[in-house]
Amino acid sequence: MNLTEPQAGSDVGAMRTRATRDGDRYRIKGQKIFITYGEHDLTPNIVHMVLARSPDGPPGTAGLSLYLVPKFLVNADGGLGARNDLRAVSLEHKLGIHASPTCVMAYGDNEGAIGFLVGEENRGMECMFTMMNNARLQVGLQGLAIAERAYQQARDFARARVQGRPVTATGPGAFPILHHPDVRRMLASMKARIAAMRALIYYTAATIDRAHHHPDAAAPTKFQTRADLLIPVVKAWCTDQGVAIASLGIQVHGGMGFI
Repeated sequence: MNLTEPQAGSDVGAMRTRATRDGDRYRIKGQKIFITYGEHDLTPNIVHMVLARSPDGPPGTAGLSLYLVPKFLVNADGGLGARNDLRAVSLEHKLGIHASPTCVMAYGDNEGAIGFLVGEENRGMECMFTMMNNARLQVGLQGLAIAERAYQQARDFARARVQGRPVTATGPGAFPILHHPDVRRMLASMKARIAAMRALIYYTAATIDRAHHHPDAAAPTKFQTRADLLIPVVKAWCTDQGVAIASLGIQVHGGMGFI
C-alpha cells in the first residue's frame, strides 16, 4: 500500500503523485514514504498498490485513483520482463522497526512507472480501504497479542518471584509476590482489559464476515457501516491498551522488568 507522501503526511488529499494515460495503462510519477517491504529480494516480484492523482480528477481525495504498479513488468507468458521505473530511495529509520525494509519509494525518475488502474478512476480511496480495514484490524490484533504476552509473563513471574510478606500473611516466611494486593490488582486489570480487547476484535471480525456473507440482502450494508465505525476503535484503543498493559507488565516485574 503506497499512500503517504513527504509533504502530505496524513493529509491524503494533498498527494502530488500523478498518473498519466498511456494507452490502456498509466505512467506514474511521484514519491511515497513509509512503504513497508517496498524493496527486497525475498520474492521474485513486488506489486505496489499506489494512490495517485487521476489525469482529469478533481482536487482533494476525490481525484485519487488506485494503480497496480509491479517492480518487474509481467510478460504475456507470465514470466518476468523489464524492470519498472521505480526504486527505493532509502530505508526509513523507524523506532522499533529494524527488521523491516520500510522504504522511501520513487516512481517515474525516467519515463514514468507503468501502472494499471484498479477499479474506477477517482475511487481510489474506496479501493484502498478494502486493504486498509484489514490492516487496521490486524494492527489492533497486534496490540492484543503484545498485551496477552505481557500478561502471561507477568503472571508467571508473580507466581515464581518470592519477595516480602503480604499484609494478609498469617504464617512465617516470604511469599510469591502474587500474594501482594497491588500485584494482584495489576494482574486483574491486565486480564480484564485483555478480555475486553479480545471481545471487541472478535465482534468486529464477525461484523466484517456478516457484511460479506450474510444471506439477507439488506444486512451487508448495515454490518459494513458498523464495521466502518468499529475498525478505527479496534486499531486505536487496542494498541493504546497494548502499550498500557505492557507497561503494567514491567511494573509487576519491578526493577527486574527493565532487565
